[in-house]
Amino acid sequence: MKAPIKMLFPTVLFIFPAMFIVILGPAFINIAKVFTSLGRGMSVTEHGIEGGFGSGLRAKLEKKDQPEPRSPGEAIAAAVEG
Repeated sequence: MKAPIKMLFPTVLFIFPAMFIVILGPAFINIAKVFTSLGRGMSVTEHGIEGGFGSGLRAKLEKKDQPEPRSPGEAIAAAVEG
């Protein structure tokens, strides 16, 4: 009966805060970027913070006015070239 009580304090003080930082840290960074870009009068799509898988590749490809790649390999190759 004493073991759960002894494990409660280290869990609450050390493990839970570390988990929250790892899980919620990237979300807070993206939220801060969105608010700073909106404060400058830029829309989210102009700043390129729409998120999602491959959003950086999409932004690079949109600047080149090239057709959309048919495979992930083509998208990576097109982004590396530019």
